[in-house]
Amino acid sequence: MRRFQRLLGRLLPLAALGVLLFTSTGCVFFYSANAAPPGRYVPPMEKGQGDFGVDIPLGRNPSYGVEVGADGEPEPDNDQPPMWLGLDLAFRYGLTDQIGLDARITTSFLVPFPFPMPNGFTLAPIFELLEKPEQGIALHLSPRGIWTNGVYISSGINDYRTETKVHAAGGELPVMFTYSPVEWFDLSGTAFFRAFYVFAERDDNTSSGAIQAKAHWPALGGGLTVAAILTAGRFRISLGAGLEAGPNLAANYTDADGEVSGDGAMVLYPQGGLTIGAGW
Repeated sequence: MRRFQRLLGRLLPLAALGVLLFTSTGCVFFYSANAAPPGRYVPPMEKGQGDFGVDIPLGRNPSYGVEVGADGEPEPDNDQPPMWLGLDLAFRYGLTDQIGLDARITTSFLVPFPFPMPNGFTLAPIFELLEKPEQGIALHLSPRGIWTNGVYISSGINDYRTETKVHAAGGELPVMFTYSPVEWFDLSGTAFFRAFYVFAERDDNTSSGAIQAKAHWPALGGGLTVAAILTAGRFRISLGAGLEAGPNLAANYTDADGEVSGDGAMVLYPQGGLTIGAGW
């Protein structure tokens, strides 16, 4: 629980740090890669049925725990946030009564200015595995591909500037269970597994010369989310929360002093989000 509280408490201090750095001698702009938790919305499965939603997710940062060293090797880094807030556009459509399509354009908020920056997308089919309308239950599978990225730009006096770009490509396999006791209310639970491959590029320009380095590493995780969905006519609102766990990447690498700075074998990533949408 103490580790969970430490992770949850890093977002606001890091944002405050960004503001302080920006208003001091230098400036820092950054936004993190964001992988939103899946399955918080009822999948439309009837042919021709669809919905459009605005999603505010608190999702995992796939590159958390690792940075690119000056020598081009991955190094442990626990200064970046493990989660990041986004503002996504989501679209779902029923191609047939058993197969749907899910598409999402993702954004991540820029610090120190809270502007949503487009940073990725997901695309997935939705397969109906089980539906029992008389009991109000349904089960769906939605394997999907993910692309997300982030950037960290810092500049200061004497032409100093450093920029790190992060790209994460991967996939996830969510299984979504939906229970609909009444027409206007649904409960859903999603179990999922994720696998990413992270590519990072570092470009430093300092008074002592330029440094360019690249590194890459894998990242895994899995978790569970739950959500409550209210429906009023064509409109829906969904509120979800959950937790993802993954190996602590920082424990796999050593810092510039040859020391491992990882804190434990696993990292917990709180998940959550609010979705407001309309369907037809």
